[in-house]
Amino acid sequence: MIDQPRQSRLLVPFGSKDWSPDRVSISEDTSGQLEFDCPVTHVVLDIAAKTPLRLNSDWYRLFNRPPMRELTSAKAQFNFIKEHMPGYCDVWGKFQQIFLTLYFDFVVSQIEAHKPELEHKLADMSSLFSYQDWLLSAFMPLPQPLLYVPDDPADYSYADEDMIRLPLMFWTGDQAIIVFFRGNETRSAKIINLQERLRENGFVILEIDQQKLTNCEVSVIREILPGEFHKFWQSEVLPSGPFKPEFGDPVF
Repeated sequence: MIDQPRQSRLLVPFGSKDWSPDRVSISEDTSGQLEFDCPVTHVVLDIAAKTPLRLNSDWYRLFNRPPMRELTSAKAQFNFIKEHMPGYCDVWGKFQQIFLTLYFDFVVSQIEAHKPELEHKLADMSSLFSYQDWLLSAFMPLPQPLLYVPDDPADYSYADEDMIRLPLMFWTGDQAIIVFFRGNETRSAKIINLQERLRENGFVILEIDQQKLTNCEVSVIREILPGEFHKFWQSEVLPSGPFKPEFGDPVF
């Protein structure tokens, strides 16, 4: 069984039901790299390069930039994203929203718990960065992702029958993690077969008990997420943010 998706680059629409195959145009650049033109909210996962999807990745480009004069710190930008993300959840996706709230609280708790380590990591640049700047290195959750899982990885039609709508996912650079919210009922054959199909195509399945989520305790997230989530900043050399600088932006 493979341990990651088979495509070199993977388009993942998310947070919207406004999708059809004719809404994506796929081409190749001069180096043969796949390029996607898609007006629907999406990210492109670079599977071959193992580039993680983080809060500081280039995912916000389809939206008007927030007023940067009001977001003059990484913590303010983090809080903006935290408030922005629930808008991508299914309107009936109660557990997606609870998970997001607890996940962002988990990220903050990890940063605060490792403050001395993170300050040391920035010791030579302490005048430029705060330890809280690492908040934006957290892995980005994708609510309502539409995953393309064709039988043939060389098929780039993004046909409807091969698009699977899921509750939530992460891409860490090593693993594509799909989060399911498990209730008390017995899992249906449809869900069992779906999860098996995902595993066969390189996706990791994480199931979280719905009842545990309703207790609204960060410890639930801490216990279920893999180790790389606990020190998500480790492979980052320096902090960065998702909102790329433009002329006239405040300097901070």
